[in-house]
Amino acid sequence: MMCNKFNTTRIVAGGYKADDIPSADQPSSTGSSSSNNITSPSQHGDSDSDRSRSSKRRHQAIFFAAYILFGILHELFHVIVAKIVVAVRSSSSIKIVEDKSLLSSTSIGKFLSRAVFGRYTLITIPSTSNTINVDGGMSSEMAASIITHSGWILSLLLAFGMHYLYFARLRSSASATANNKNTTKPASFICLAAALAPTFILAAYITAVESIASDLMGFVPKMAKNILLLGGGSSSAATSPTSSIQLLLHCGNFGIILLNSQWINVDGGQRALSVLEKMVEVTMMRGAQSGGVVTFEPTSSGGGGGKDANPVIRGVRSRVVNAKRTVLSEGVRKKIEKDNCGLMNGGKLKGWNDVEFNATQGGSGSSVAAKRLVRGFFGHTRFATSSKASMDGTHPHQWSPRHTLTCYGFQSKEGAFQGEEELEAGNSEHPLESSAHSSGRRHAVGTGMASSIRQNAMRVAPTGQSMGVENFVTHNGECDFIVIGGDWRIYLFHSHIFSDIYTCVYITPLSGDFEFYKIGGKYYDCEVIQDWLVRTLHVPMPATVDSAAIAGMIDLLRVQGCFALSVRYAICFELGGNVDPTDSSVRYPTTMQYEAIGKIFEKALDKMVMEDGIKTLEQVSASTTKRSNLCERVKDELMPLMKGHNPVVSCLDNFVTTDEECGNFDRFVKAAVDAFFDNDLLNTVRVFLQNAKGSFGLCVTTSLDAHRQVAMAAKGQTLCIAFYPRKGVICYGSEQAAVKAGLNYETPQGKSNWSSDFKYVDEDAVRFDLDDLGGEIALLDWGYAGDNEPAVSPPNRTLPVYKLMGGAVNVITLHQENAMNKSSSLIKRLVTLENNEFIKPLLDDCDDPVLGDIQDIPKICHNIQEDWKDVGLNRMSSWHLMQCIKRRLRGKVDGSIENHAGQIDILVTGCEVSLWLAEQFVSDLQKCFPKLYVKAVSSNKLLGLYGQELSMPTIGFPYSQKGMDLKDPIVLIISHSGGTFAPLACSNLLQSFSSSIFAVCSEWDTQVGKQLRSIYSGGLDLLTSRIFSTEVGVRPAEPCSISVVATHQLLTNIFEHICMTILSDPNFRYVTGSIINERDLQTLERLNVDNIKALERIVGVDRKGTVLHDNLLHKEAELRAAGDVWSEHILENAKAYIMTFIYIVVTVTIGYPLISGIADAAGLRDE
Repeated sequence: MMCNKFNTTRIVAGGYKADDIPSADQPSSTGSSSSNNITSPSQHGDSDSDRSRSSKRRHQAIFFAAYILFGILHELFHVIVAKIVVAVRSSSSIKIVEDKSLLSSTSIGKFLSRAVFGRYTLITIPSTSNTINVDGGMSSEMAASIITHSGWILSLLLAFGMHYLYFARLRSSASATANNKNTTKPASFICLAAALAPTFILAAYITAVESIASDLMGFVPKMAKNILLLGGGSSSAATSPTSSIQLLLHCGNFGIILLNSQWINVDGGQRALSVLEKMVEVTMMRGAQSGGVVTFEPTSSGGGGGKDANPVIRGVRSRVVNAKRTVLSEGVRKKIEKDNCGLMNGGKLKGWNDVEFNATQGGSGSSVAAKRLVRGFFGHTRFATSSKASMDGTHPHQWSPRHTLTCYGFQSKEGAFQGEEELEAGNSEHPLESSAHSSGRRHAVGTGMASSIRQNAMRVAPTGQSMGVENFVTHNGECDFIVIGGDWRIYLFHSHIFSDIYTCVYITPLSGDFEFYKIGGKYYDCEVIQDWLVRTLHVPMPATVDSAAIAGMIDLLRVQGCFALSVRYAICFELGGNVDPTDSSVRYPTTMQYEAIGKIFEKALDKMVMEDGIKTLEQVSASTTKRSNLCERVKDELMPLMKGHNPVVSCLDNFVTTDEECGNFDRFVKAAVDAFFDNDLLNTVRVFLQNAKGSFGLCVTTSLDAHRQVAMAAKGQTLCIAFYPRKGVICYGSEQAAVKAGLNYETPQGKSNWSSDFKYVDEDAVRFDLDDLGGEIALLDWGYAGDNEPAVSPPNRTLPVYKLMGGAVNVITLHQENAMNKSSSLIKRLVTLENNEFIKPLLDDCDDPVLGDIQDIPKICHNIQEDWKDVGLNRMSSWHLMQCIKRRLRGKVDGSIENHAGQIDILVTGCEVSLWLAEQFVSDLQKCFPKLYVKAVSSNKLLGLYGQELSMPTIGFPYSQKGMDLKDPIVLIISHSGGTFAPLACSNLLQSFSSSIFAVCSEWDTQVGKQLRSIYSGGLDLLTSRIFSTEVGVRPAEPCSISVVATHQLLTNIFEHICMTILSDPNFRYVTGSIINERDLQTLERLNVDNIKALERIVGVDRKGTVLHDNLLHKEAELRAAGDVWSEHILENAKAYIMTFIYIVVTVTIGYPLISGIADAAGLRDE
C-alpha cells in the first residue's frame, strides 16, 4: 500500500520532518499502490529515533540561522529608512549636511557583528542645527521616531507576508491534489522550502516580537539607552557647531572607601562586604524599611580613559525594600553581590583581580604613576516618614540617568603644573597642615605620589572626551529653603561638587524633608521645585520623595569640565531671575540644544589651547586674564549666531538678550565659563548648602569624581568619618557607632596575584565628627595617577588641607557658620578609636542577638552596681549632679528661687522607650519628694515648643511656653543610643536654658555626649562630667531588652544618689517635702543587690556569663510554663473562630448537623 508522503507530513519543532520530504526519484503518490513504496516495520524499527534526533538538530540549526538572518534584515530596515529620511531632510535644506555616513562605523563587519551578536545597530542622524531649514523641514526628533518605528513595522509585515504565502501555497497544493492536476513531480527544493517554511515563519515572528518590545515599547537591555546624546564633530561652517542624535536601536548614611587593594584582591572583597554589612546592621537602628548602596567600576570601554585622561567609570546602584521577615543588612549584601559579582567569579567583586583596581607603580626605573581605581561603597538606610517605603524612594537617589557628554578633565594645581614655574604665574598654594601623627608628608597608597609629583603625576590633557555623566546623592535631614538665582552669584567665587564620562549624580540623604528653594529671590516649595526640575532637566521625576529633588539640584550645579552643563547652569541660576519658575509656558532648552551651544564654547577653548600652547586647563582656570580671553573668543563665535537668529541658538531667546545697554549676553558667557572651571564637587556642595535652609546629612558622589573624591556635609544631622591607617580603609556614617565596624575586622591576608601598594602606617584609627550644629563640609581626596594633592577649583584653594593616614588622604573642611572655634584645628578634633578605654568596639556577630542580649542582663546590671562603687565616670557625673541639686535647693531655701506652679526643678526628657523610662523615674521621684517639681516631657514636644520659629502647640498635653518655667533647671536626657534626633537636638537647644544638663547613654562616646562635653564649665571640666553610661554599647537587636533593664538599673542608682543628697540636709528635706527616710533607702539598696540573683535565675545565666546548672533553672521553667498558659489564653479566641468555621463548613457540606447526623447514623428516624 502506498503512502502519500506530501499530504501526511508531520510537523516537528516548528517544521516538517526531513525524512517526510519526497525524494527526487520518488514518484508522486497519486495513483495505485506499489511494492516499492511500501515501508515495512523492519525498515524503520531501529533508525526512526536516530532520524528523529537528526531531524530536530537540523531544524534547530536552520531556525538559528533564520533567526540571525531576520535580525540582520530588521537592522537593515532601520538603515534603509534612515537613508531615505536623511535624503528627504537634506533636500529641503539650503545646505546639504556633510556627514553622509549613517552607520556609526564605515565597517560592514561592525554592522554585521552588532546585528548578529547584539541585535542592534547605531545610526547617526545629523541634527537640524547643521542646516537652516526654510520650509519647516523634518525635525531630528521626528526623524528619529520614524527610523525607530520603521523596524518593528517592517519586521511584522515580513512575518505576516511569509505566513500568508505559506498558507496560500498549502491551499494551492491541496487543491491541485484534490483535482488530480498535480501530475508532475514537484522539484526537490520546492518541497524542501515547503517543509522548512514553518521554521522560517517562527523565526520571523520572534524577531517581530523582539522589535516591538524594543522599538515600540522601549524595553531595551539595562546597559543600553534608547537615545544617546552625543556631541558631533566640527562643522565646516565656523559659526555652526555640529550636533547629532545617535540612535541605539535595541534613613542613615554609611559607606567605606578601600584604599588598600588587599581588601579587594585577596578574597574578592568578601571581608569588605562584611564590614559594610556590619555598618548597615548598626545604621538600621535609624530605620530599616529600605536601603541601598552605589559603587563605581570601569566601563566596558576601559577604565583608563586614555593615556592622559581621567578614568571612565559608571555607577552601579543596588537597592532593597525590606520585607516583613527579612533582615535589611543581609538583603543589602545579597543585592550588592548580585549586581557587582560576576556569575563566574564565585561571589567575588567584578574586577577584583583586574589591573584597574590593582595596578601598582611601574617597574624599576619607571616614572609612570599607577592609575589604580579605589573602590568605594556609598549607602543609606531609610525609614519612610512622609511616604511609604518603596523602591523609588530608596537611596541613593539619582534624578538624571546616565548620559554621554563632552567633558574636559581636571586635576590638582600641583599635578597640572608639576613644578614648571613658567605655568604657575600668580597661583596661590594651599595652607598645609600635616597630621599630628605623621612626620613629614608620607604617602600610604600607590594612587598618590610615591616620591615626587614632578616625576610621577599624570598630567591631564586639555582636550575633551565623551564621558558618561551620572550623580548620586544620599541625604538625611530637612531642607527648608534653598536660594537659586539672585544672590547665588555672590558665592560663585567662594564655592564647588561631582560625576563618569557618563555623568551620574547619586545623592544619599540621611532623612528629612526638602521643603523650599529660593529662585530669583523668592522661596518656592518642594512641589514647585520638582516641577521646575522636570522642565529644566527634561527628565521625569524619578520619585516623589524630596531627597530626589536634591539629586536634581546637584545635576544642575555639578558642571565643571562640561560646557553643555555650564550653559544650562548659567541659564537656570545666573539668568534665573529673569524667569518665573512657576511659569510652565517657559520652554527650557533640551540637552541636545545645550550640547550644540556647548560646541561653540568648546571650539573657542580648543582654538585657544592650540594657538596659545596651553598644556593644562589649570593655566586658564587660575588666570583671570586667560578666562577673559576665552570669554571674548566665545563672544566672537556666539554673537553672529545670536544676531542672525541661527536655529542653533534660538533656544536662548527667552533668556539671553544682546542689547548693548541692558542686555545680559556678557553676563551669560562669563557665568558659563566660570561655572566650567569652578563648579567642582566641593564648590557644588558649598553653593547648595549656602542657599538652603534645613537640616542635612549629605554624601555626594559622581562618575566624574568618584575615582578620587567624595564630598560629605552635615548640618542639623550627624555625620562621622573614621580613618584606619593600619588597614587602609575609611568608614563613614550618620550613626556614630557604625564607623567603628572597622575595629572588628582585620585586613585580608593571603595569596594574591598583585602585591599590595599600601605602605604600613603605624597610626591609631581616628574619628572625625563633622560640626552638625553650625554646618560643615568635608572633601576626601585620595588622588589618582600620581597626583596626591587635592583637586579643588580656585574659589576654595584658600581652605586648609589636612593630610591623614600617613598622607594618603587629603581632607578639606569648610564651616558654613562660625559655630566652631576657628582656632580649633581638625587634628585637635579627632577622636582616637584604637587603644582608647572610653571607646567600646561593636559586639561580634552571633546567631541569636535577642537571646544574647537577654543572657547579658545579669552581667550588665552587676557591672553597673560595681562601677557605681568605684571612682569612675559615673561617680564623677553623680558628684557633679549632686552639686547642681545642692545649688538648686539652696536657692529654694534662701528664697532666690521662687516656688510657683509652672516651676521645673528637674526636667527629664527622651523619646519612645526612653521617655517611658523617664516617666517611671519621674513618678517615683515625685512621690518621694512632693514639693520638688519634676517633669518628664517628650523631646519632640520640647522641640515643637522651643525649637521652632513658630511654636507648635502640644494638643492634648499640659505643656506650653508660659506653663513651664525653664529657668536653669536640672536636665536629664535619656537616650540609649545617644544619637536619636530629638534628644540630640534637645542637648543643643536646652543649653540656652540651663547649664546643668546630663545624659544617660549606653556608652561614653556618643553624639549627645559630644555635645554636652562641649559645654564650658569654668575650667573645671575634669570634675564636671555630664555622662552616665550603662556600658552596654550598641545593641542592634530590635527588641528593647537589655537596653531597658540597664537604663532602669542606672536610673535606680541615680535615684538613690539624689535621695541621699536631699536626706543629708534637713533644710533640703523640708523644701522638697521628703516622705522617704534612710531606712527606706536601705531596703531599696538591699532589693537592688538581691535583684541580680533573681535575674540569674530568670535568664539562666549568672553575672559572669556562665550558664547555670539545670537544678537552678526552676524559675526559668516556671516562667516558660506561665508563658505557655498566657499564650493559650491569647490564642483562645482565634482557636474558637477556627473551630466554628470548620464546623460550619463540614456540616453544611455533608448536609447533617453533628447531633442529628449521629442520630441518623444510629438508625433513629423522625416518625
